[in-house]
Amino acid sequence: MVIKYNFLFLFSLFLSVAVCAQTPDCNKFKEGTFIYPTLPGKKSVRKGKIQESWDYSTKQMIWSVKWVNDCEYILTFRKALVKDINFRKGDKIHVKIVRTEGNCYLSELTFYNRKNPKGLRIEGGELCLQQ
Repeated sequence: MVIKYNFLFLFSLFLSVAVCAQTPDCNKFKEGTFIYPTLPGKKSVRKGKIQESWDYSTKQMIWSVKWVNDCEYILTFRKALVKDINFRKGDKIHVKIVRTEGNCYLSELTFYNRKNPKGLRIEGGELCLQQ
């Protein structure tokens, strides 16, 4: 009898946690100008299917953006506008938004290229909508 009540308690607890678990609201991050709080001067401008990477006032790179779902997107490298860029056309970064807080989000990144066709986890970071 005690086992039955323990099971019911644990099941109820699990159900409560599952129902209350929040999925991040990622819709507001689909377009805009984003700054990197830990990288002063760096920003990304995402509009429609294009994302531009900037360093201070210089546009550095252009990426294609494809949303997989509300909280995941794939960046495909299209073009370098300055020298010394370590990406090649067609390289991809799979971005998964794992947490949102206010106007910022934290992401997990997986990088795909010729040397890493199965993907390489790279350090994610925080991006914030510029106000």
